[in-house]
Amino acid sequence: MHSRLEMYASRLAEVELRTNSNSTPDSEDEHGLIAQYCQSLSSSDAPLPVPRSPLQIMAAVDADQKDELEQMIRALEEENSVLQAEYDRLKSQEPVGSPPEDGLGGPQRSEAEMLAEAKLLRQHKGRLEARMGILEEHNRQLEAQLHRLRQLLGEVSACVGLYTY
Repeated sequence: MHSRLEMYASRLAEVELRTNSNSTPDSEDEHGLIAQYCQSLSSSDAPLPVPRSPLQIMAAVDADQKDELEQMIRALEEENSVLQAEYDRLKSQEPVGSPPEDGLGGPQRSEAEMLAEAKLLRQHKGRLEARMGILEEHNRQLEAQLHRLRQLLGEVSACVGLYTY
């Protein structure tokens, strides 16, 4: 994902430099910083197809985000099905209408077992909440990157004035 963003940002910077002949030192500094940031993000040297326009960059970023979200959804659906199967298995072990039996001969769970299970459930809940927080932060970062790319696209479109939709 980062290597694609690097490539898209580099391509956008090239387009801006080619189309913006009246570039200011500030914009050149900004382009240099973007290029440095993109190089720091690259983790592999695998050649990727180079988009030809900022519109293609936006479409590629949107497609990447969609793919990433679909993968997360599939993983969560798989986890849900595993948990649902476990729930159904546990539910089938104890009939719904039967009251728990006494300590003499029954499947009544001890208080210690129930406390241990509650502790495990709280730990699992904590892990899920932490994971959700990480995913939300990642989503915020992606939205910020997308916002910046859209700003750059708007600047290029304003400078060139050739993009008609």
